Amino acid sequence: MPSSGLNLSSVNEAFGEKADLYTDVLAIRPNASTDQIQQAYFTRRDELFHVLAQMDQRGVDANSQKRYHVERQMDGVVMALRVLGDPDARMRYDSIRDDRLGDGALGTTPSLSYGQEDVPLGTG
Repeated sequence: MPSSGLNLSSVNEAFGEKADLYTDVLAIRPNASTDQIQQAYFTRRDELFHVLAQMDQRGVDANSQKRYHVERQMDGVVMALRVLGDPDARMRYDSIRDDRLGDGALGTTPSLSYGQEDVPLGTG
């Protein structure tokens, strides 16, 4: 993969190495406007805060693997905003996107695994 100068390690850890910042992290189209990117960020952030609040209410240990995963997803969402919200960084990401996705984006709505249930993002 060509070097882009982008550090996507938080996205890789939370969503996978082939995760697309547009479709898999923020659930938006690649031609989204800056305003749409920002709105998607706020939506994802609110959903993740809601999941963390549910975990607190259910008494999930602050050191649990589930909570860690949600917190890493928050890091990935923040990174997606930083990259896609900056015109230069977005251009760099777009230039490596095809190589990053390999056979294609996951193309799924991001979801969180919490206990016995899946908590899909973007449906709250």
